[in-house]
Amino acid sequence: MQIARTLAAKLSWLMDNRTDPSGTTWTSRSLAAETTDRGESMSHAAISNIANGTSPNPRIQTVEALANALGVPATIFLREYSEEDLPVLSLLDLPRVRRLVALMEGLSGDDFDMVEDTVRLLRVRRGLDGDYLAEKAQREAPKRSRPGRRRTLTEAAKRAAESLEP
Repeated sequence: MQIARTLAAKLSWLMDNRTDPSGTTWTSRSLAAETTDRGESMSHAAISNIANGTSPNPRIQTVEALANALGVPATIFLREYSEEDLPVLSLLDLPRVRRLVALMEGLSGDDFDMVEDTVRLLRVRRGLDGDYLAEKAQREAPKRSRPGRRRTLTEAAKRAAESLEP
């Protein structure tokens, strides 16, 4: 399910699909109270105007305050993301994750495959779902131009594990 394109539609969608600290869906009043609790003074009328589209271009500080109160990264308002992207966008707020992604600069497709397989292996070792988003990744993966047999996930994970062992 795709979140709508406009800031107003995204805010409305988030308010309808996420819960406030009391466990109920957000209202403009509860969101205003939460932003105030977090040090940003915002009226429920201002939030309502953003959500219904009558205030289509709020300041970036306002967008950041709304995102913080809703518990989502502010980037969710900047592009069209689906609900499943929220955990990934939240991870990108972590400096360690950004450093890891930066280290991948310049790596080849095969290198990316190896990194992915290594992470899958680590997830399995930790008792987590090793095939997290595997089906989606397989649908979106470009066809390999190199001839030859592609390793199975098990073979690749084994190879990755062997390369990590001292």
